[in-house]
Amino acid sequence: MYVHTEGFIRVIKEISTWVNESNLAVNELHLSRQSIVTAIWKIYQQLLEHVHHTDYKLLITRSTQDMKHQVEELSARIVELSAQIVSLEADHKA
Repeated sequence: MYVHTEGFIRVIKEISTWVNESNLAVNELHLSRQSIVTAIWKIYQQLLEHVHHTDYKLLITRSTQDMKHQVEELSARIVELSAQIVSLEADHKA
């Protein structure tokens, strides 16, 4: 999958270069290089979802929620450890 994605990225770069060089009536269609690249990635995502019968948006959402949960846990742990450090410093000064 990684190799295919790397190849796909190369193809997108070639397409975007071609679009820049030829202008492909971009001004007339009000399309930017970025919008063309975005459209290509959306199509690629849809093809992956179709081929693998997977909802990648759902997977990304779940991954994002998991990461937020981990960040919240780590933040709580940092606050807890900071309080312990302050307490130890106070005990040490006394």
